[in-house]
Amino acid sequence: MIYIFFLLFILGTCLGSFISCVAYRYKLGISIIYPRSFCDNCSQTLQHWQLIPITGFILQKGKCHFCKQKIPLSSTVIELAIGVIFIFNTIIIANTNLIFTSLLVVWLTLISLEDYYTLSVDSITLEYGGLILLIFRFHTVITNLKANFLIIILFIIILISCNLLNKFGTADTILIVFSFLLLGF
Repeated sequence: MIYIFFLLFILGTCLGSFISCVAYRYKLGISIIYPRSFCDNCSQTLQHWQLIPITGFILQKGKCHFCKQKIPLSSTVIELAIGVIFIFNTIIIANTNLIFTSLLVVWLTLISLEDYYTLSVDSITLEYGGLILLIFRFHTVITNLKANFLIIILFIIILISCNLLNKFGTADTILIVFSFLLLGF
């Protein structure tokens, strides 16, 4: 069982590192594929050992190997948090919801980071991420729709009104609708 926890922690830290990278590159307006990862300060291309989640930060003692400037702690904290959340998901949540809950955590963290960095959210991240999660929960979503049809219509009217009155942004409204569909009222 300890091996499963270890593997889930590693998977969580890798996904945490990836979403930190995606959100940071979204902030800079650059591709997630090219160029390779680089130091924020000196722009030197990072070596593979420097990219290992948490371990790379520790091996470099929190400073860039090349320019000796401090590495922001935020990515390492996100890597650690997602790794720990993956372990807790395994302990607390039933097997059928484990993948869904893990994907939900990754999706919401990525959306939060994008919003934090740029005060905007990429529509692809928001909409396709939500659709992928809806596929995982299709049966639950259909059941919720049938059981709460009138409440859902009223809820959507309120959300659209809040959006039109500039109380919510479009991404906020879409996220609330996805959350409602995925998790219920």
